[in-house]
Amino acid sequence: MTVILYNNSSAYNTLYKSLEKVKEVTAEIKGTCSVDNPTILIDYAAPSFNYFYISEWERYYKVSNRQAGPGQTVAITGQSDPVESFASGIANLDVMIVRAESETLRSPELADNMIPLESDMQIDKIIGDNVIGSGNGMIVIGVI
Repeated sequence: MTVILYNNSSAYNTLYKSLEKVKEVTAEIKGTCSVDNPTILIDYAAPSFNYFYISEWERYYKVSNRQAGPGQTVAITGQSDPVESFASGIANLDVMIVRAESETLRSPELADNMIPLESDMQIDKIIGDNVIGSGNGMIVIGVI
């Protein structure tokens, strides 16, 4: 199978990571493995890498373990990176965000009831329709 080796300088929860291609190699599966945590054998002992892509599976992996084998053989175990593997699908999702990461990073359009609001905040943005109990068909999703 074809494997592309990379150096990844992005956080693992980032969409569209900053990947620097190191080399494209041919690999074999070592024993039995899962698509989520494969162990592959490659003939490569040059510069280091921390990330790889298996073309046949269309999946990205971060390197979780490596073991030297005889000669130039290296056994690489990977941990699936679903964020990068399915980045275009994730980026194209149409979703409603219900949680803010933190009070300082939240958007003013997001009303997160797990983060206390200041008493002097006023409702500013109203969007939506079909809201149970609202009486006017609108839902408040933001405050400023």
